[in-house]
Amino acid sequence: MEGTCHIGFAELVRRYEESEQEVFHSWEATLPSPEETGMEGVLMPYRMSADWPITAVMAFCFLLLAYALRNGKKYILQRVRHLFIHKKRASLFDVPAASDSRYSVALMAITCILAGLCLFDYFVEHGGRLVQVVPHLLLLVVYGCLMMLFVMLKEGMYMFVNWIFFENSQQRNWLRTYFDMWASLSLLLFPLALMAVYVDLPTETMEDLCIGIWCFVKILLFYKCVRNFFRHFYGVLHLILYFCALEIIPTFLLWEGIGVVNSLLILKF
Repeated sequence: MEGTCHIGFAELVRRYEESEQEVFHSWEATLPSPEETGMEGVLMPYRMSADWPITAVMAFCFLLLAYALRNGKKYILQRVRHLFIHKKRASLFDVPAASDSRYSVALMAITCILAGLCLFDYFVEHGGRLVQVVPHLLLLVVYGCLMMLFVMLKEGMYMFVNWIFFENSQQRNWLRTYFDMWASLSLLLFPLALMAVYVDLPTETMEDLCIGIWCFVKILLFYKCVRNFFRHFYGVLHLILYFCALEIIPTFLLWEGIGVVNSLLILKF
């Protein structure tokens, strides 16, 4: 009994660890080398149709548009028709504006949201690290809010300038035309956004169409401005000053502001 050697607990732990190391090395030896793993996979390009915030935005805009067209179709057609026809006084058969203005508000909200979506589509291609580091839902919210803020600021500028230089009736007609224009844009931007998201419309084509819509809107506003404020030939100079100060310059300032906001978002994230 005195010659018997007992193995201590520490020795058992050491032998157990050695056996684990042998098993691990034998398993590691069976793994394929990097040369045997094959070709590396190719990353799929980004698709807006697979992005859930984009899908949620399109579904929300579709519901708003369906609500407005289903319940206020007569009112919307009347307002679109008034964009192209100048009337000095309202008709007795016109739909009362106060009762159905909620449809214009819904369409204007759609326009701001879809304009933000078009900006997002542009910066997916030209934004560099912006879309990679900033959450997409945040970008959509920021762009939509910027467009809504732009609309409200221009409304304030119109009210101030027109209050100084023009009559109240002219001011009311112009503000109504301005809101109708923004509301009607939703009818053009929604199919364009559908093609950009689900048909993979090329970015260059998307840019050309957006520029074309922007030019069409400015031409129509120019026409309405002439008919509403400057009906005589001697008012052409005032028309140019008015149009540049309240239409062209704010648009460029908006674009510069979007660039500043993008830089701040990149620094934040």
